[in-house]
Amino acid sequence: MQLRLPGTRAVAEATGLWASGARPELLIINKFGKMEGEGRGFRDLIARAAAEGVPVLIGVNGLNRDALADFLGMPPPLLPAEVGAILAWAAAQRVAA
Repeated sequence: MQLRLPGTRAVAEATGLWASGARPELLIINKFGKMEGEGRGFRDLIARAAAEGVPVLIGVNGLNRDALADFLGMPPPLLPAEVGAILAWAAAQRVAA
């Protein structure tokens, strides 16, 4: 299943799918941004996925990295912004599952 929707509509749709029992193999969030840093946006969905053992890949820029670290309770593990590194990480998550 792939979901691509803008803004708050995406949050509502993803949350609704999760509530209906849909579980992704991997959750990819384009950006941990200002909304997530303030406790809104995809923050609850990210926490729920992690709590249920779903691997989560989140894009983050330098402006929001501290907010992500606060949310995680530790500095976020970082991947190079390279397709090969991301695909290798995703493949490792499938093997670990």
